[in-house]
Amino acid sequence: MTASRGAPYFLQVGGSWKHLDNVAPGVSISASRPASLFTTIGNVVFAQVAPVVKRVWGFSFELEDPEATRWLDYAASRPDAEVWLLDTVLAQINMLDPRSTEGRSSATIAVDEVLMPAFTVGEQSEVRVRAGQNYHLSYTTIRTAGATIGTIEVDGAVVPIVAPAGTGARRGSVSFRPAADQGAVIAWTFANVTTAARLTEGSVDRLGFLPSRGATPCQVLVSDGAPTFKMSWHDRLALADSSYVLTEVG
Repeated sequence: MTASRGAPYFLQVGGSWKHLDNVAPGVSISASRPASLFTTIGNVVFAQVAPVVKRVWGFSFELEDPEATRWLDYAASRPDAEVWLLDTVLAQINMLDPRSTEGRSSATIAVDEVLMPAFTVGEQSEVRVRAGQNYHLSYTTIRTAGATIGTIEVDGAVVPIVAPAGTGARRGSVSFRPAADQGAVIAWTFANVTTAARLTEGSVDRLGFLPSRGATPCQVLVSDGAPTFKMSWHDRLALADSSYVLTEVG
């Protein structure tokens, strides 16, 4: 079997981003939202559901890849250190936390025939962005054309989020390119007129609104590598597959 070069995963350890090359095809990503049910004597069912979905990535490397496994082993040996995973496939869907892609107000705006809550004043989200990458924030708004409806704080400056030309519910967008790795803060400053936020890395949004499948980058805990013996020779080191589990935390 051939390992996949150009795998869509980057790991940040110690402040540096490292491309996880040679990840074997078929990476499994599981997601769970803990829930508990309680049934009363009167047969009324109550449910408690966690507000956040946590994800788990299962990585494997076919035959030993010293560079990738060195980084992952380093991350696994430091469980108290911050380790971040960027999944660029998810970044093309929506980088924002699912809870911050639509508002909380009672006002609603139709987005592709779905009524979504609008943002209220002061709602904001922070997302980690990488130096030198292009980012594209899009949103649906009913605000008067040319009006500022929010801001993006990046590189110590404020980038305005402006309602596009036209009337009714329409899609607007703004792009930015950070000069350094940092947390960019997106804040909504006008109530009840905007919803359906989407942030993507490296490309212009041509698909309208797509719900997030979980924020990326996200902080992860890396398991210790599990080797599987593959082959050996009498005159060189034996080779093994290596597998790791990366669990979303925070």
